[in-house]
Amino acid sequence: MAAFLYRLAGSPSYRLPSTSRFRDVPLRSQFAKEIHWLASTGITTGWPDGTFRPVTPVTREAMAAFLYRFWHKVLLGMPTDGGRRPYGGWFAFRSGLSVSVSAPQPYTPSSTAAGHEGYPAAVVTTVTLRNDTGGAISPFDIWVSADSASQEASEIFDMDRGIDGPPDISIAPGSSASWKVAFGVDDARDVVVRIKVFTSDFGTAYFAS
Repeated sequence: MAAFLYRLAGSPSYRLPSTSRFRDVPLRSQFAKEIHWLASTGITTGWPDGTFRPVTPVTREAMAAFLYRFWHKVLLGMPTDGGRRPYGGWFAFRSGLSVSVSAPQPYTPSSTAAGHEGYPAAVVTTVTLRNDTGGAISPFDIWVSADSASQEASEIFDMDRGIDGPPDISIAPGSSASWKVAFGVDDARDVVVRIKVFTSDFGTAYFAS
């Protein structure tokens, strides 16, 4: 379970502590890194007696709790590993694919826009994808999402404003492409944008102020 969630998070950079947090998880054991990372995020705290019990079966109710915490603490959270970048910065995936997200700006959706209904604010940002891999890539190889004030944001499609999804193009090696993405949000001052890659990379980049 620990290894599965660690990989699902994109195998983030993590350094083991000098002493084990759990008396039944030696630092040289196979999944010590994954188990300690899981504990560092707050997804698990182990047992009151200081053990992790790595070979004990996980009940369905415990797995539900782990997945709930994983969603809120990792996927919606602000990781302290290399996946976090300030707006305007660049994140490079292992394949050579790099991405940057500009700081979200308030904007007013047009009368034909969809996706902002029920949200008190809307923001627009520019996503730039740079291809330093060995082959062509598509903007559809990534998924852009966001949350605001710890709530999932809603992507807005607004053709009148030129915001209608990623361009249907092929990005050659050494080239880049940019497009606008908008979201309905609860707080325009508190927005975290996430970039997940669907191809050979398995990880998520986070952008925030």
